[in-house]
Amino acid sequence: MAAEHPDLGPVQVLARVFTDEGYAAGVRESPVGDQLCQQHCPVSSVAHEFPQLCEAETEAIARVLDRHVQRLATIAHGDGVCTTCIPNGPAAAAARSTHPKTLKEQVS
Repeated sequence: MAAEHPDLGPVQVLARVFTDEGYAAGVRESPVGDQLCQQHCPVSSVAHEFPQLCEAETEAIARVLDRHVQRLATIAHGDGVCTTCIPNGPAAAAARSTHPKTLKEQVS
């Protein structure tokens, strides 16, 4: 997927993979990093009974991105969306500085 979309960062690629699997995922930027948001969870009923599934998914996200992540919310726990925080790090800051400016940055 990353090779097919070289314009996407690792978190955006992961969101696309999740979306293709039925999770309706997207990425939001925050002051501390990115938030991977999954609007749908096709396994929420199982994850509600077995929260280890969410823990394993969080660990898998960290391994795939090769960085620390923190789960903030899960649908299985009763939250409206699964949210994983991916804090900024040196590599993320460098990658952001090479991306074109957003429309808001261009206007200001």
